[in-house]
Amino acid sequence: MVFAAGSLTRLSQIVLRAPVSAAAPTVRRFASFVPVAASADSANKVSVVNGIPMLRLAIGAHPVTAFTLVPGTTIGSLAKNIADELGAKDPIQVALADGTPFSSSSDVRILTKTPFKVVSGQRQADISVSEATTAAALHSDKLNPELASAIKRMQHVLDVDKEIEDKKIELATTIGNISSELAPLQKVKDELDVKAAAHTNRLAWFGLAAMSFQFGVLAQLTWFEYSWDIVEPITYFVTYSAVIGAYAYYVLTKSNYEFTGVQERKWLQFLHSQGPKRGLDIQRYNHLRDSLAAAEAKLAQLKTIHSD
Repeated sequence: MVFAAGSLTRLSQIVLRAPVSAAAPTVRRFASFVPVAASADSANKVSVVNGIPMLRLAIGAHPVTAFTLVPGTTIGSLAKNIADELGAKDPIQVALADGTPFSSSSDVRILTKTPFKVVSGQRQADISVSEATTAAALHSDKLNPELASAIKRMQHVLDVDKEIEDKKIELATTIGNISSELAPLQKVKDELDVKAAAHTNRLAWFGLAAMSFQFGVLAQLTWFEYSWDIVEPITYFVTYSAVIGAYAYYVLTKSNYEFTGVQERKWLQFLHSQGPKRGLDIQRYNHLRDSLAAAEAKLAQLKTIHSD
């Protein structure tokens, strides 16, 4: 039997699962299930099914699970798939029969030519390879190099797509968790924003009232109490005092004395003074906002790449 390229295209990334009982396993391709005839006594063997080499693995109490050994897939990728299926806490190691581990970058085709073992913690499964499987593997090595290269590129594309989908799911979960934690803090901040806006608005009106009062006092002194010759030096000192105040503001804050800048500064002062009293951790809030923005940007980038 030989490795059919068309079968590789249709069945890549497929995982088979069957209970240890006499019931037939099922093929799992993402979320769809298709029944495939097989017996439970074929566990811990590598065989060829429809032109595709498959590892039927039963380790510990876990039911028989079949993994496709598609050329171009690395042993490291296979070990990760096995760990995901078994839910293993210990790392999965694929080794020769004498215990020598395979390199994680090795091609899974080597597993169709020699017996090996799969080790998970204290559990292990000795895998045998039939002569027919070995013969088919040796024959497949003689395939057209261009066809083999095309199969490898196809497998790489499928692996990349799977990694992108997994990353998108991970980012979506992260965004959901951050949003849940951020929601109560955001509610408190929105309430404080309303109060801070009212506070800065009151300060602005107070400044206008103070300037109007100053104008009235100077007008009273100029036209009713004294004369302009007497009041003029007073207005000079009042004006120069305002200049000194603006310069002092620059020295202390390192920013120009502008209404919008002053308003924003007073708003922040109010927020930082009242936030802790209302249970708002400003640093935690800012960290969550930054993390949420970064996760959303990465997710949008992945969606753009995947759509292309």
